[in-house]
Amino acid sequence: MILVTGGTGTSGADIVRELSSRGVKFRALARNPAKAGDVRLPGVEIVQGDMSNAKSLEGPLAGVDVALLHSAAASNFVDLQCAFIDAAKKAGVKRIVKFSALGADPKSTCRFQQGHAVVEDKLKSSGLTWTMLQPTFFMQNLLGQADMIKSG
Repeated sequence: MILVTGGTGTSGADIVRELSSRGVKFRALARNPAKAGDVRLPGVEIVQGDMSNAKSLEGPLAGVDVALLHSAAASNFVDLQCAFIDAAKKAGVKRIVKFSALGADPKSTCRFQQGHAVVEDKLKSSGLTWTMLQPTFFMQNLLGQADMIKSG
């Protein structure tokens, strides 16, 4: 079983749509499943959970082999993602695919890159199998600015 975190967000919803279009059965984690309308697609099981509440992750993580770890760049994303790694390990998840950032480095002058480096180090030392993705930018993040871009 696959669990997608951030599955109702801008980038996560694209992952959900792609997995669904390929006929993959999986779970999408949502803090509020009532707001998950755009990702209620074939094969998707919407599960309620919040990375700030480890207890709420127990059910969604049960039976999961692979978790895709992606969340909004909130000020506390490091704490949330590190807590998720702990919960995933406790639940017996075998692999975490982490969406990080190009240039993730504890010595970076950018807090965002520093934060991703902290989470990467946590994952690397967790004993879990992992895959790290370090994109430069998610272009779909510009969609929210489409009207402004069109108007010049």
